[in-house]
Amino acid sequence: MSPTYRILVGSYTRIITTLSFTPSSKDSSSTAILEVSSSLDIGDNPSWISQHPSHPNLIFATLENPKGQVALVKVDDTGKGHVEGYADSGGDGAVHLWIGEQELVVANYFGSTILQIPFTLNPPRLAQSPYPPIQFQIAKPGPNKERQDKSHPHQIYYEKSRDEIFVPDLGADKIRRLVRSSDDKTRWVVNENESIDVKSGSGPRHVLIKDNILYIVAELTSELITYSLDSSPKHLKTLSTLSTPPSKDALASEIIISTSGYHILVANRNSDDPRGDPIAVFTPHPKFERVGEIWTGLKHGRGMQFSKNGKYLIAGGVNGGGVKVYEWTDSTGSAKEIAKLDVEKPTDFVWV
Repeated sequence: MSPTYRILVGSYTRIITTLSFTPSSKDSSSTAILEVSSSLDIGDNPSWISQHPSHPNLIFATLENPKGQVALVKVDDTGKGHVEGYADSGGDGAVHLWIGEQELVVANYFGSTILQIPFTLNPPRLAQSPYPPIQFQIAKPGPNKERQDKSHPHQIYYEKSRDEIFVPDLGADKIRRLVRSSDDKTRWVVNENESIDVKSGSGPRHVLIKDNILYIVAELTSELITYSLDSSPKHLKTLSTLSTPPSKDALASEIIISTSGYHILVANRNSDDPRGDPIAVFTPHPKFERVGEIWTGLKHGRGMQFSKNGKYLIAGGVNGGGVKVYEWTDSTGSAKEIAKLDVEKPTDFVWV
């Protein structure tokens, strides 16, 4: 009998949905089952959700709205959740956060700020930040006047090997970097001297680091840009995240890496291809190249995540196509759709 997985789904609604996913048995003719097991009304637009690194029953969500909040949710073994509390995010449009053992850092897209927030584990409670929000500025608007009118921090990426935070700033065409303060090791401060300027008008959205190489999703130009982080950052190579000419509204979105580290996936949005939005598949450096793509049938593909064992991939379309689960074949970098479900405006996922 196949195991049952629980998956939390963030969204551009008020709801975090818990899905139950049971793959088909290899020795039977049954099909995979994907269904809703519970839902939780948490507040407007819980668009990004993350799991505590050592307490998997604790889930943190950004509420991407003008008020700007972070929510803490405790889930049981079935994935059913209960809100434990909220905290101000320090700005308008909380879009992403990183979770440490007893701290989080949240990015506010429209507020041009990031904020460090402490929390306790027993009981699980969010606290008010002892520090003011870090406010980012730009000297002048970028080439894309509509999207680069001001600083837009879009992700908080923590690199454990460096004890450093990387913040892609879509409005500034810059990767900002934070380090621990020399005066207060519990406090994060901006290291302006080490920021990385990227291609003008590219709009860096999300990043990941593998083998000391920084992979940057350029949302506005649908590209994957790489930099070496050995000594001074050095541009290595830029590749398109699309195999066909981009639509006028094309936007790259999420980046993830397979559990083996053999493949990097980048989601794309707003394709005008009848096959829907593609997920680009790359091999990392030293043989950095696009080796395939997954045509999803989704509209405005935003979030995607691998299961913890690396066997399955889930993705969703904010504007259509619902949620789909794929069986992932790591040896070939390919995926086969095995289940789908209509979920309203899905944006992010956590396999619990």
